[in-house]
Amino acid sequence: MAETRTSDGAGPALRARGLGHDYAVGRGFGRARASVLRGLELELARGEALGLLGPNGSGKSTLLRLCAGLERPRAGELEVLGLAPEHAAARARVGYCPEDSPWPAELELHEALELRALADGRDRASAAALAGEWLGAVGLSGAARTRLSACSRGMLRRFGLAQALLGEPELVLLDEPTAGLDAEGLQRFDGLLARARERGATLVLSSHVLGDLARHCDRIALLHAGRLAAQGRPEELARGARELEFELERPSELGLEHLVDALVAAGARSIHVRPGARALVELYRSDGSGGSNGDRRSAP
Repeated sequence: MAETRTSDGAGPALRARGLGHDYAVGRGFGRARASVLRGLELELARGEALGLLGPNGSGKSTLLRLCAGLERPRAGELEVLGLAPEHAAARARVGYCPEDSPWPAELELHEALELRALADGRDRASAAALAGEWLGAVGLSGAARTRLSACSRGMLRRFGLAQALLGEPELVLLDEPTAGLDAEGLQRFDGLLARARERGATLVLSSHVLGDLARHCDRIALLHAGRLAAQGRPEELARGARELEFELERPSELGLEHLVDALVAAGARSIHVRPGARALVELYRSDGSGGSNGDRRSAP
């Protein structure tokens, strides 16, 4: 079992030493156990933003649950903010957004956020005010009385961000935070992360896509089969990658066609042309309506 610490200090926001975890598989007695994390060594400075990158089953979500104090590691040591993650003083300073909502589906969005604020020790009046403030911050003010069961995936993701950030925690753990967000939701997400970083919060974000993490993270940790396969600045990990991304501002149709043809001639195997998120936000803000579908062109 992991060593338990109960005092805070000026050390790192997160420290893992030889961290290991596994789960029972199958049924009945003598069930086998599948390892999810294997001797993980990781350290995160306070105020730093870390991205967890890796495929399904690499251990990203398990690591976040352990850091949130929802499970205890079966091997090694883990500290968050100088404390054992399961310690009440640590959990009060950590905000966690899981990939799937754990809240009862019959609750309304406003009710769930009020409960979250009440659990932090707020009185009912300030809890209600705080819930309204954060629903506005994620763009859900008009859906305050909507039950969680009636929310779309994107709405649930916005709600998850609100409940994780509501108490302005020192350590913010976000599991696949952009999944299901539209362009306007992504813009709000960017603003909320910038706000958290300005107040000195430490961030840990997980994703399957490097580009989703590179915009916000100082460092990327690549997990594979429960081990730390590589880590470094986003540009270091992306260096030498075979996939490139170009951003063009309002190219002409003819110019875009020539560019695609030139890339195909240069050996590009697959080219994706899609409108940028910023352009979509501008459309949302206009009086009119409209949109376009992304176009994919592949080399023959």
